[in-house]
Amino acid sequence: MDRVGNFIGWLFTKDNVNFNVKLVKEGLATVSDNLSERHEYFNEITSAEKEAKESAKNLWALPGFQKSAQQTEEEVEVLDMDSSSERRINLIGAVVTEVGDNLKFYVQHTQDGPKVELLMSRLQENISKMIPATLAAIKPGEIVACKFSLDNQWYRAKVEKKVAPNQYQVYYIDYGNREKVSLNDICQLPGEFSLSSFPPNCHEYLLAFVKSPPRDDLKQDAREYFAHEILNKTFNLNFEYKIGGASAVSLFTTDEVDVGLTLVRNGKLLVQPRKEPKFKSVLEKYHAAELQAKTSRLNIWCYGDITEDPHWALSRERREGIFPNWKLWVRENLPKRFCIVLKTSNHYWYYS
Repeated sequence: MDRVGNFIGWLFTKDNVNFNVKLVKEGLATVSDNLSERHEYFNEITSAEKEAKESAKNLWALPGFQKSAQQTEEEVEVLDMDSSSERRINLIGAVVTEVGDNLKFYVQHTQDGPKVELLMSRLQENISKMIPATLAAIKPGEIVACKFSLDNQWYRAKVEKKVAPNQYQVYYIDYGNREKVSLNDICQLPGEFSLSSFPPNCHEYLLAFVKSPPRDDLKQDAREYFAHEILNKTFNLNFEYKIGGASAVSLFTTDEVDVGLTLVRNGKLLVQPRKEPKFKSVLEKYHAAELQAKTSRLNIWCYGDITEDPHWALSRERREGIFPNWKLWVRENLPKRFCIVLKTSNHYWYYS
């Protein structure tokens, strides 16, 4: 039995053929990292996996597929092992203006509200004085004025790259969102609105103590749910630690509800372990919430423990598009009058 009550075992046909080994040999499954070398079928199933890998069968034919746990973040984790043994709480008010991938989000600090309003007001007043940009003048990294497509208002933006002969991808430095803008909607930014006069009002953060689930479709679902819960709303944030150059923070509602903890409790996100002693008590709450979601089979846990095979990150749609006949293969190779639950990494299929 696994940690949430699913039966995990070996399936044999009436001819005493090990069906687990057969799936691995066909490249439709991989060997679990939890399988002990002392297990009686270890050599047989690992040899089958090696054969499927060398023959590039099914899974092993996928570009870039390899049997290793995928990192949910490309950035390097930085441990905050300072002299303080206690977690510091210093809440800062913020409005969430944009949500990105991998639990990144962008905010404006509420204390900067008057400054942002002044900047936007003066920028709109100076539209008639702005000089339209030319192809020769626009270069990646340049700060310009752009007309945002949703409200036709002008905002400061950083040119990221050229995507078409007269179109550029820009990043709005005061709000955190991106879009593709026509050359006709780009103007040179007057000097009075430069970064030296008005530093960017948008700040990028990561949600602390949590990580996205390993599958692509679940990651997208988590991102959409996260955005729905926080976008354009006011929160209090608390700095916790750094991952690479990004700051990881906890988010609290005005009612002091921990957003990350709530998402874990609802079965939308996983807990991201930390080694710092000062985070022990808060992580105990997070792990308890994760266990509650897991035993209740909420959302990402609805088919079992998705953390058992973290190397499997393909969505159902992508997998079935790659080997559309795999179900037929199972039916042809499995004797009739069987009722099984087939577990291939993070996915479960029911047959009878």
